[in-house]
Amino acid sequence: AVMAGFACHPTSMRWTDAISADYPCWIEQEVKQGLGDGVEMLFFCGALGDVADGDAERRSQYTGSRLAERIGGEVGREVVRALKADAVDLSGVLSTASADVSLPTIDMGPKRQAWAKAVLKAPEGHLSWEVRDARMILDNWREWPDDIQVKIPLVAIGELGLYGVPGELFCWYGLQLKAQSRFRYPFVLGLANGRIGYIADRVFPTKDSFNTPLNFAQRQFGDLDDAGERLVRTASHM
Repeated sequence: AVMAGFACHPTSMRWTDAISADYPCWIEQEVKQGLGDGVEMLFFCGALGDVADGDAERRSQYTGSRLAERIGGEVGREVVRALKADAVDLSGVLSTASADVSLPTIDMGPKRQAWAKAVLKAPEGHLSWEVRDARMILDNWREWPDDIQVKIPLVAIGELGLYGVPGELFCWYGLQLKAQSRFRYPFVLGLANGRIGYIADRVFPTKDSFNTPLNFAQRQFGDLDDAGERLVRTASHM
């Protein structure tokens, strides 16, 4: 079996009504072609929160499955090459752990409520996600919690550490977690055991545009901005 990871949204097929495995499908095809049809592949997405498959200009060059095939093909060939040329022997006891962390949620205060009311007053002048978020805010502001409890799982084999994050961690935090990890080979598994939403870094310019339970440094509506730091700190302590 092969476990392959790539930190990028599997959305190359765009928003269609089709059900698709997107680019991981072509990673699997390359793995089977290079290592044999009997090999099973498990795909995991890393810290993919702010990593997409290219801008509109690049996507316009491809139609249908061509972009997914290109991305998956390139990644799959690299997986096969790495396994054949750069394989590392790992030995050690299989161990598991988990840690609980409390993360701040969106501030549902007066400023956000006023923004939501303004959007719904003239919905035709706003983007679809803005209308959706405005409805969510006005429906939930009374019972919305200040914090949510999240469980972070860890699976380790010798010098290999697999950190589970139940959401879409931004790449910067994924790099921080890897840098602080005591494992020689740390990996981040995004969307593990749940999806609490996006966990953005402090410098992301449109943090407040995501419909997510997390606050992640909302510059317009709140002051809490340490969700990512809390998560990385807790995971590193494990």
